[in-house]
Amino acid sequence: MADNMGMMTGMAEESIQVHVSPQKRFTVQCPQCKNARTYHLDELGQNPKNPFPHPCPCGKTSQVWINYRKAHRKEVNLIGSFVITTDPKSFRRPCTVMDISQAGMRVGTELVKTLQKGDDLVVTFILNDKAKTKLELRSAVRQVFPDKKGGLILGLEFINLNPHQQQVLGFYMMT
Repeated sequence: MADNMGMMTGMAEESIQVHVSPQKRFTVQCPQCKNARTYHLDELGQNPKNPFPHPCPCGKTSQVWINYRKAHRKEVNLIGSFVITTDPKSFRRPCTVMDISQAGMRVGTELVKTLQKGDDLVVTFILNDKAKTKLELRSAVRQVFPDKKGGLILGLEFINLNPHQQQVLGFYMMT
């Protein structure tokens, strides 16, 4: 469910994902009683904890994930692989592209102990479009989170997409 400030409830009952508006505001709605509260980012300090606890007057406390993305993301499930270009000893590893936008993507992979925020990757995968377009996209690791299966979730930002890659992603996002 979304409102004009970008509020969206997450998948788990105790977890809520919110999208920050251009005015730096977001709304949290309690999954139990539906009571809503609007926050301004300044209320949470300089580097807000993500997720942060949101106590509702009804007694339910939810974990709120703040989503700062500026570009629309498309949920996907695409098999791919990547190599860490900033690590000369790196080899190609399997991954799953979980969502994608014109600015970046979220990728799931096995645990890679040497992988860290700031690393550069080249991710290779095939889109599920009619042409089965193969993309090799240079990306910077912006976030690294553990997943529930012992692997990692990577937040990646594309680096220097060429005009063809931008066009392919633009058309893909519209389908």
